[in-house]
Amino acid sequence: MRKLSGAPQLFFTDNSCVINGKKRPGIGLLLNEDCTPVVEITKFLIFKAVTKNDQDSSVREYGRNLRMFWEFLSAQKIHWLSVTDDVLIKWRDMMESGQRVSKGQSGKQKDDCSVEAGTINDRIGIVFDFYRWASQNGHAPPETIGVPGEGQIYGITANKTAKGKWHWPYLLRNPTKPLPNIPIKETIDELHNAFNDLFGDAHASRSRLIADWMQFAGTRGIEVSSINIDLIPSYEEIDAHQKGEGPFYRCGPHVVEIHP
Repeated sequence: MRKLSGAPQLFFTDNSCVINGKKRPGIGLLLNEDCTPVVEITKFLIFKAVTKNDQDSSVREYGRNLRMFWEFLSAQKIHWLSVTDDVLIKWRDMMESGQRVSKGQSGKQKDDCSVEAGTINDRIGIVFDFYRWASQNGHAPPETIGVPGEGQIYGITANKTAKGKWHWPYLLRNPTKPLPNIPIKETIDELHNAFNDLFGDAHASRSRLIADWMQFAGTRGIEVSSINIDLIPSYEEIDAHQKGEGPFYRCGPHVVEIHP
């Protein structure tokens, strides 16, 4: 018998998970504190990965945020089908005030452990999306979430924008942040010229390639670090496909596309 952990646990699928003929690593499998699976969470993450075609890294983050919320529900002795606006507001306020909301947090707390408003809104946003999906697909009662009107009351309140997009009306106000500094060409050239001194000849070419990927393809650091050698085509393959039509696809957990 599996030892009870005292908190919900999250595991991820690997490359052996194949859905519709495509490998689907990174889909979360959530277990309650009594080790029973929360199948609704996995079905929702499959929906995000397969139907919505969200990035693997994003689907992983959805799973982590939902696990954190499930841990909050477990600590508060609240069943997930009993969640209301008040419950979400309490979780929101705990994160904003810096209270511990997950056993996965560092044991040493800083003086100011509050979470940024944007991060809190992102976490609540994926929980909100889960409840909307669950209600629309028969995993939760219709009165679980909705836009109030004509005397209808919902546990979780939703508002609609002019374009019909749903959102939770009690998100934190996200203060406008200054635009990040965007490096100019001269700065990037200086970085490339410094790679030999920084990393040595053995790794300079690799570092330049990573920098080029991030600059020209908009690749994020987590995506670059997930690329394996066998996913990178040879120069011969690149030349052959640049002369042809359409992108080059490399099979694997990440798709490498080379457009002519």
